[in-house]
Amino acid sequence: MEQFVSVCWGIWKNRNDLRMGGKGKAGRTVIRNALHLVEEFRWWSFTHTKRQGNVPAHLLAQHTKSVEDYDAWLEEVPPLIAHACLHDKM
Repeated sequence: MEQFVSVCWGIWKNRNDLRMGGKGKAGRTVIRNALHLVEEFRWWSFTHTKRQGNVPAHLLAQHTKSVEDYDAWLEEVPPLIAHACLHDKM
């Protein structure tokens, strides 16, 4: 299961790199790199959290639908999630 998730993540990352103007990798390379990452970790755990469990991440994901160019915040909490971060449970 972990290998499958890592390969899916590698495919998603490769696609995003291409969409952002970067150079994509060959499918074989994406798979090899993803499997190598799984081997490198001595201990790891994958968990799924529903959107109610991480409101700031959900709000950021929703925000990306309206971003057309580039949006960055350096050394500050993005205003659109500041309130949610204050109320997020650790």
